[in-house]
Amino acid sequence: MKLGSFGAAARELDPEAERDTFDFFDSEFTVHGIIPPMLVIRLGALMHGEIGSVEGFAVVYKALQYALTIPGDPASKTDPDWSEFDRFEELATDRRCTIEELLKLAFSLVGIQVDFPTGPQPTSPDGLPITSDSSNSSASDTQDSPTSASGALVSAG
Repeated sequence: MKLGSFGAAARELDPEAERDTFDFFDSEFTVHGIIPPMLVIRLGALMHGEIGSVEGFAVVYKALQYALTIPGDPASKTDPDWSEFDRFEELATDRRCTIEELLKLAFSLVGIQVDFPTGPQPTSPDGLPITSDSSNSSASDTQDSPTSASGALVSAG
């Protein structure tokens, strides 16, 4: 039995739409790209402890790349513009941005609000507890984000 055809309609960016922005170490960044749904699913797997932290960090890095890169257009032979991501990566490196902040940003971009504990939590496992769904639209317009999860994210400190 054939289940159907999938992947036929790739989401396009509306060139006239207003872009989301965020402040990062007193610099404003514009979200230009769409984080692919498969990466959103992998971020969820990270939160649930289904993938390891090293693989999860690679997913976060890739999600940030997609969000901050102006997509190229093969039809007009335009290459992607990586300058916004490059500026972000340099600033994050120079300011020694924490892994937790980068994770919070990536989850924010896909519409998942994460609250990292400020102190030890002896009654709960290590991880990324979600406090609530984001009520704002996100760069990926993700719908039905999970409302509670915990993962075994290993700190790289």
